[in-house]
Amino acid sequence: MREFILDFPNQFKKGIKAAEAVNVNFYDKKFSNLVVCGMGGSALPGDIIKALPHFNLPVIVHRSYGFPREANQNSLIFISSYSGNTEETIDAFHETLKQNFNIVGFSKGGELEKLCKENNISHIKYLQENENFQPRFALGETFSAMMFTLSRFELLPHNPKSKLEELAEILNDKNNFLEEQGKEIAEKIFGKIILVYAPYELRSLSYVWKINFNETSKIPAFANSFPELNHNEMNGFVNSVKILEDKMIILNLQDKDMFDKMNKRAKITSLLLLNYGIKTIDIEISGVNILDKIFSSTILSMWTSYYLALLYKTDPISVKIAEDFKMKLKNN
Repeated sequence: MREFILDFPNQFKKGIKAAEAVNVNFYDKKFSNLVVCGMGGSALPGDIIKALPHFNLPVIVHRSYGFPREANQNSLIFISSYSGNTEETIDAFHETLKQNFNIVGFSKGGELEKLCKENNISHIKYLQENENFQPRFALGETFSAMMFTLSRFELLPHNPKSKLEELAEILNDKNNFLEEQGKEIAEKIFGKIILVYAPYELRSLSYVWKINFNETSKIPAFANSFPELNHNEMNGFVNSVKILEDKMIILNLQDKDMFDKMNKRAKITSLLLLNYGIKTIDIEISGVNILDKIFSSTILSMWTSYYLALLYKTDPISVKIAEDFKMKLKNN
């Protein structure tokens, strides 16, 4: 897995290349919103696009069968399944096709590619990777492919190609530093149940960290965001000492550039929860711009979860329980 993380910055160029190779339809449409249908890592690009301040179209991320009620004839629908065979996403494709919606498919092949070809629908085909490559490793490629496609519909203020190529260089330069930082964090959180908190505007990042801990480290991890958690989840720690016996830790993803009210909430929350035996580790979200911040933190989460998997002596790549579930679902 280490080679996949080191190669992550190069994913952006792969995504651009995949999207450039395809002519998309309905250039003259005016869209009311963007709907990204996908599961797991295949849906994450939608969450990140939603967090971008320069993308003004409403974004709905749909993680289930069918399609969301917000979808309509003026929606742009991205059907995203890295494998191309995700059951829920294929069902979403069929349902959106019945409604004659504006669809673009994204996958490395599989059933989704086949269905797109049969129905004359634009399909962005990801580059084939090593057989052990997992969808969560491909976030750079899937995100850049969607961004480049959005630029073709003139839904971005500029062509993102040069920005994404510049981002790749920035991330390559800091990847070794992020690896060392991830290793240090893993040692501090070993043996803990992990809660990942982030500001509301960057809540997609807390979910990225959670996914990597679940799939790579094979441990329970949960995500939430400020300020919502101060109104409910925080109250759940009153009896934590009796139940958890110092088995839980919070990773607070903190952006110092955020307005003071959010950082003040995070600081007070950490102090209060320490009284109930819950420690917090602050992890700065740093970067020269929003994309650098998001993907630097993403890479850091990958390194942290990777080294945590090594500490647990577990395979960081396989997702056996998820594969077993899919097989049982298929056979029942």
